[in-house]
Amino acid sequence: MTPDHELPCIREQLLKRGKCVALPALLSLVSNEVIGQGAATVEDDAPALEEVLVLGSHIPRADYRSISPVFTISRDDIAIDSRDTVAELLNRYPQFVGDRNGSFNDFGVRAGAAPINLRGLGANRNLTLLNGRRLGPGSALGQVDTHILPMGLVERVEVLTGGAAAVYGSDAMSGVTNFTLRDDVEGLEVNASFERTDRNDGDIGNLSVLAGRELGSGWGHITGFASHLDAEAIGRAERDISALPLCEDRTRGELYVCGSPVVPAGYHRFPALLDGAVADDGFTFDASGNPIPFNHPGDLYNPFPDWDLRPGFRRSAAGAALELRPGDDTRLNAVLLWSEYELEKFYEPAPAIVEPLFTNLDNPVLSPAAAEVLRTNFDPRGAGVAVFDYYYVLTALGRRKQESVRDNTWLNLELEGQWLRDWRWIAAYTLTDFSADTTQTGGYSAARLQQALLVNPATGDCLNPTGGCTPADIFGPGRLSAEAAAFIREGKFVSREDTRQQVVSLLTNGTVSLGQQRDLAIATGFEWREDQTRYRPDPALTDSIREGFNRELPVSGDNSVTELYAEMLLPLFKERDWAEALELEVGARYSDYSNADEEWTWKSGLSWMPAPGLRFRGMYQRAARAPNIVENYSPTRESLNTVLGIFSNDPCAASRRPQDFPGRVERCIAQGIDPDKLPAYEPGQRTFVTIVNSANPDLDSETADTYTLGLVWTPGRVPGFSVTLDAYRIDIEGAITYVPPEAMFQLCFASKNPDRYCAGIERDPGGDVTRKFGTFLNIGAIETRGYDLSLSYLYPHRAPWGWGSEVGLSVVANRTESFEIVGEDGGRWECAGKFGGRCTVGHEGPLPKHSALTRLHYRSGPLTGTLSWRWIDGARLAPALIGAPANPNEIIPVTSLASEHYLDFNLAWEWRPSFTLSFSVLNLTDTAPPELGQPATQANTDPGTYDVLGRRYRLALTARF
Repeated sequence: MTPDHELPCIREQLLKRGKCVALPALLSLVSNEVIGQGAATVEDDAPALEEVLVLGSHIPRADYRSISPVFTISRDDIAIDSRDTVAELLNRYPQFVGDRNGSFNDFGVRAGAAPINLRGLGANRNLTLLNGRRLGPGSALGQVDTHILPMGLVERVEVLTGGAAAVYGSDAMSGVTNFTLRDDVEGLEVNASFERTDRNDGDIGNLSVLAGRELGSGWGHITGFASHLDAEAIGRAERDISALPLCEDRTRGELYVCGSPVVPAGYHRFPALLDGAVADDGFTFDASGNPIPFNHPGDLYNPFPDWDLRPGFRRSAAGAALELRPGDDTRLNAVLLWSEYELEKFYEPAPAIVEPLFTNLDNPVLSPAAAEVLRTNFDPRGAGVAVFDYYYVLTALGRRKQESVRDNTWLNLELEGQWLRDWRWIAAYTLTDFSADTTQTGGYSAARLQQALLVNPATGDCLNPTGGCTPADIFGPGRLSAEAAAFIREGKFVSREDTRQQVVSLLTNGTVSLGQQRDLAIATGFEWREDQTRYRPDPALTDSIREGFNRELPVSGDNSVTELYAEMLLPLFKERDWAEALELEVGARYSDYSNADEEWTWKSGLSWMPAPGLRFRGMYQRAARAPNIVENYSPTRESLNTVLGIFSNDPCAASRRPQDFPGRVERCIAQGIDPDKLPAYEPGQRTFVTIVNSANPDLDSETADTYTLGLVWTPGRVPGFSVTLDAYRIDIEGAITYVPPEAMFQLCFASKNPDRYCAGIERDPGGDVTRKFGTFLNIGAIETRGYDLSLSYLYPHRAPWGWGSEVGLSVVANRTESFEIVGEDGGRWECAGKFGGRCTVGHEGPLPKHSALTRLHYRSGPLTGTLSWRWIDGARLAPALIGAPANPNEIIPVTSLASEHYLDFNLAWEWRPSFTLSFSVLNLTDTAPPELGQPATQANTDPGTYDVLGRRYRLALTARF
């Protein structure tokens, strides 16, 4: 802990003068605001405030004030939060919304990326900076992967919660998140931590070492660091929420345990004759290989025990920061960061979906009863070969496994100097280089499986012995031999992805005197940026989706932009009766994109301080964002999904009366349904649908108008108290939005302009949907508005036992007043406080209307105790895109989510400045996540929003030498 007489300091990463900037202790809480009249909280002998670059502007300021709303997560906050990954840390704060991330096992998130999502507007609209410079894509999917950042090396996190495209260019639509690394360490520092859940699993060990020293007589400084983190996997079966798959019974309005129709015993899903009686749900096989009726849902397969809830992962990182000061006015900065992230994901054994399967009826692996049932049902012409659809889990192959090794390198070189009298210049080159090798095992060859099902009855060998074929018995549980499994097993599928971002920038800033003690501050610059991506899936993955893994297609692409920008900060009035200060800030940026049109963006803002300790601020920004690598060039992926008929909500079903809606019958027929079967069509009980996700090279740029208006109040009569309140509004036109396959399917029938939504939807002649697709589209608009509140209070006192002590309270809260998605036809749907339904367009999981993080701490001498309370407001199920369910008597089991509350406790003991020991209990009350129904994407809940691991304990040690 910092002694009473010491104040925290900030070393600016872009413009340093070699000294510390003394700021009030409030800065280490939530807000990074410093009020100019805060001298009462600063020691008399503190050095004068230096000019630093404020997040959201290229103009250096001595008072470290931002017109745009900015809040800071300090290094002390990071230690108290006790999280080991950046995504987990930021998702605790109300400005961020939980997103799909690789910290939890999701088959759709390749290689475990962990993006961050500001305001719920998507990771693609939040610009991520490292030391004030761009952090490039961390995968061929185009997302910035925060796993590159070891928590122990982060000095602070600054979040600008408003548009900043005029300052930083494309991607800064919803705001900017800047991570500052520690680069001023003196001596040696060792940080170690260990975490375990109260279920005695999920161990996480973390170790980092930092070392630094001054060079010569103050002409430079060097810092080096290395870290390693190792996290143990937690299986889905280890938590109640994810032990069993849940489905919705809309007849009784309940969730029930369900599963997959692809089962280890094998399954034919259509009605069939068994011993003269009809098995309505089809048939399966017993351990002796004899056919028996399938009992739905009792015989469905539970794949969850074979899945990880949180995969095991390891992260190693190393780097160095060098600062050289060869002269008073010249400075060279170099920062190199390397990280390697290894991830292992496990899934259930490969599902073999064979449509159709061929086997000869005199195949010796068939029991007499099996041969008779197959002959009766599937060989009406007596050809001696049965042809039928069959689903079988290849348990003999073991669990499928995905291993990925991700290498990330970030390099930033800066040269800074002075020209004229009061002008500085900075030239910088920034490189983000990412590569990943993903290895998948546990797949099978559909061709070799079919080969092994045609067997010579005389010899017992395969009719086609090529390749060492061994007959396969898949008619009953545990009957597939090890030799047959080895024959049909595929080897490793190895895919490679590479992305690179290069940025060259030139900046100059300074002042022009306007007389009367007024200086016009100006910053102007040039930036060139290029993104390149290449994804090369294993050739086997480009051929078929029925090998146990998704089908993926290769892709490569690049785009670039050249930009010019300028900013001005003009003090309009100073020390007047009605204003201590009134400032005007304006800026503009011209961007010439290689993959989009030229764009102009601009900003204009006012800061008015009517009295000491009170400041009002407002900012308008026009932002534009061109399509990025992921939206233009992300790989096409195909997977095979099971759909239960009761969830299909198919507009072509006879019970939904498609003839009553103009154009609906024609759309159904265009998708492939036989016109003669349409009047009687109802969705099948269980069907398999190919799900396709792809990029869109024909996207246009999106534009946004962002508004912020707020106040900052630090009353001099209440030392240690600070409050900020900001209102925001973000209106995005032509918003580039990922529209998932189910939403595309619904929009095909709900939109007045359906053509682009209907393309790619296919049905079999009987009517069942066989193919859906999702992609990125320019939709009408996304409009959100709300309020941010930041409050902090620090009360120092001397405890009765004589120790210097303090009580501190901080609150960060958000109210999302509205989050509307607007269609091209003018249709609007509100998503604030909603989940599921039409609100899955562009976002998964709930968007709570209110959320807050409150922290209360008490420090006395070397001991500090902190209690943190995170509140997530409840939410209600959003309506479906195409209206009410077909049956008005249906009862949806989960229509609302209750508020959730999470408590964390941290106790820290500092023994002199050289030794700190802390103990944390995370999720103190062991709050369980809510169960979701059909909208759940994984593990029956939303791990991006809710805590699925339960109570856990963490011990951390810091030693300085």
